[in-house]
Amino acid sequence: MKKLKPQQQKKKQEVKVLQLQEYKYNPTSPEDSMLNGTDVIVYLAQFGQHSTYGEQTITGASKLKKSLDTLYAHYLNDFPCDVIVFFGADNEPDPVLFKRLQTGRPRLYFRQLNGKYWELPHGLRAEDKWRWTLPGYSIGYRHMIRWYAYLIWPYLTSLGYTHVMRMDDDSYIHSSIKYNMFDYMRQNNKRYGFRQPCMDSTGEEALTKVILSHLENDPTSVPREQLDDFNKLRYLGFYNNWFIADMSFFLEPPVSTLSIDYYESKIILDQNDLLIQSVLVRLFLNPVQVKWFDDFTYEHITDHGRNRPRNAAPFIRGFEFYF
Repeated sequence: MKKLKPQQQKKKQEVKVLQLQEYKYNPTSPEDSMLNGTDVIVYLAQFGQHSTYGEQTITGASKLKKSLDTLYAHYLNDFPCDVIVFFGADNEPDPVLFKRLQTGRPRLYFRQLNGKYWELPHGLRAEDKWRWTLPGYSIGYRHMIRWYAYLIWPYLTSLGYTHVMRMDDDSYIHSSIKYNMFDYMRQNNKRYGFRQPCMDSTGEEALTKVILSHLENDPTSVPREQLDDFNKLRYLGFYNNWFIADMSFFLEPPVSTLSIDYYESKIILDQNDLLIQSVLVRLFLNPVQVKWFDDFTYEHITDHGRNRPRNAAPFIRGFEFYF
């Protein structure tokens, strides 16, 4: 592959920034522009049987209700912020259910993702799914990957938010959090926070090709020491069913350049957002800007037997930078 000259590399980065801007969200109703503050907690929920894990999960709104109960009881009642529950275009809106869930839970909103936020990239067809890597994973699951790996940052930023925390509808906070986590991030110059490390190698081979291509064109974008540490334990990552982040990190070159390279290569549809997000943080963020939150009890469980990321507790030696 021909190496880009500095001027060409700068032009490429400018193009990538414009591509990200295409995914900004333009509010279409007064309610969209009435969201409060700069901090938001997001869910991407399914209101029926899980499209990949099926009947082995809690179905309907019961798991989301339980998650919201624990979130409000142990955090939001003391440190309120906006909460947006997103759902895909393959779920019909249910105003009665939404109203019931909003009762007693201030600043809770529901948003459907459709159009460019819930469709396959150009050139891919749903009927060809069985030829993709890991064909057992549904189209909806792959839309979720694309959302958390790429689309969420420009969407939320266009609404005026600067920081985001992710929850899943089968994620639960079981102990009280005694401080405002968003304020902690800002006051301590942290740009990414995680709760649990994990080991996951899904799609690593294709991922490596994109990384090598990026480094060939922009070899100084990753500090040598961080690249060496990354290569020693390449499968080590962040179990991003819960994370908190300063979104500007993901919208600035060189991070935005590499994330769009993922998207354009379409490998985003045959691996996972966990690996993509972990790679970007480990390569481009100084470890002192990453926080391991270990002072609250968190549960995330999908009861199934497929390729689950392994708990990385035995590999803590690779995460000593984040203590």
